[in-house]
Amino acid sequence: MNLRNQRFTAVGYGTVREDKRKGPNSFFFDGERRFVTQSFHALTKSWLKLNMNPSTGSGGTCYGDSGGPHFL
Repeated sequence: MNLRNQRFTAVGYGTVREDKRKGPNSFFFDGERRFVTQSFHALTKSWLKLNMNPSTGSGGTCYGDSGGPHFL
């Protein structure tokens, strides 16, 4: 399988930042399940690294979703 052409879907219930300029007080939690697609970045012996850059069409996960599932 060629990982470079694959899209991954991150799923979670983490908090959301309303505005990047407002600092830590701009996070809120509404209990909604969200998802975002990400592209392949690198593969090491320990980690699958995914691109989380919105300008390239890949999004990041919500604050608090560390360790959440990623689906191929």
